[in-house]
Amino acid sequence: MALNTFKRAQLYFWDFIIRALSESRFLRYMIPRAYSITHNKNVVNMCIAILITSTGGFLSGFLLKLVISLYR
Repeated sequence: MALNTFKRAQLYFWDFIIRALSESRFLRYMIPRAYSITHNKNVVNMCIAILITSTGGFLSGFLLKLVISLYR
């Protein structure tokens, strides 16, 4: 039963994707460019560095708020 539901959901998903790709000029234009960007090693390394930095900033702000709220 769950397998049938999964297969049906997968079929609907791919039906939607195929229809979107065949009807949308914007998607057909953007997908090759996004693919080339994601396979550029320098861009991937920059995205990883930004992700690590932003996560560190978020966690330090969260911990600072927690420490301030504990001492009030």
